[in-house]
This record gives sequence, structure tokens and C-alpha cells, in this order.
Amino acid sequence: MYRKIEDKRAQLSQRMIYQALVEVIERKNFENISVTEVVEKAQVARSTFYRNFDNLHDVLQMAADQSFQGLYDYVIDYYQNRLESEGKVINFIKPFLEYWYEDSEVIELLIKSRSFDLLLQTLAKTIEKLIDLFEPKKGVITEYKNYYLAIRTSLAISVLIEWIRNDKDIPPEKLAEILRKQVEESIKQKILI
Repeated sequence: MYRKIEDKRAQLSQRMIYQALVEVIERKNFENISVTEVVEKAQVARSTFYRNFDNLHDVLQMAADQSFQGLYDYVIDYYQNRLESEGKVINFIKPFLEYWYEDSEVIELLIKSRSFDLLLQTLAKTIEKLIDLFEPKKGVITEYKNYYLAIRTSLAISVLIEWIRNDKDIPPEKLAEILRKQVEESIKQKILI
């Protein structure tokens, strides 16, 4: 578990440790990286690491939590601006892709470290918060929420991973439109999952 700390120096230490992990993972598999390598690269004491984190997975968790909180904030802002001007709800995938198009470092780190469970869990929490905020509180979504989350999360992560592996070769707006059309065509042809 990582510590959420208000102290500016501790926050700086956390950022230095995270950045050191990013640099080390560029040349070494995550499972072969030691705390010693990271603290040496970060130029912090081992005790500083353990004041902030229990292990290297916690560094990934902190980065994921911060990035997905940024995604949550971005999606809320995206929806609120459009709801006020357009008066309708827009799909999730477009702001999702736009957000990661601008800064995919954490997602790339999670992919390189093979932390797919962390990626899925963190996105599921984010989507659940968004559902609670924007979706109705009754019906199929509430009754079978865990399945709804599994579908939305798995699809979004699969698309995101493929897109990043292809160096984000399609602009977010175009990819969102391609995906929308694919879903509509699947429904039209009654070809579902």
C-alpha cells in the first residue's frame, strides 16, 4: 500500500521514485527490478521508499490511481461542458481515448510491467464512479452492475492496449467513431459477444 501524503517533500520523493521506476523498466522486466535499483536511480534512501510504499507494485498503484483520477476529472468536465451546450449524454470512449492520447505514460508502464489486473481494477473503479454519477440508479445496470462493469472495462482496456501498441495510430475522434459504428453494426446484424 502506498501512503497518501500531503507533505511536499514526501510527494517529491514519491515522484522521484516513480520516475526512477519508469527509467529502470525501460531496460529491464518489472518482475526482475529490485527496490535497491529504484532507490539508487531515484537517489533516495531505502527508508524513504518504505515510508512511502510497501513494494514496487505500490508505486504502480499510486501512478494508476492518480492517472485514473485525472481521467475521471477529464470525463466529468467533458460531459458537463457538452451536457450544458448539447443537452445530451455522449459516449465514454471518446473522452477516454482523448485523455490517454495526451498522456499514456502510466498506461504504457502498466502494460510493460504486465500489470493488467491493476489496469482493469483501476478502470473498473473509475467507470463505477462515473456510472454512479451519470447513469440511472435502477434497472439492468444496477441489478447486474458487476457484469456491466466487466464488459465496459474489458472492452475499453482491450481497445486502449491495442491502440497504444500501435503507437496511437488513429486519432481519438476517428477511433471513437470507428468503434461506435462497429457496435451499431453488430447490433443491427444481431452479432453480439
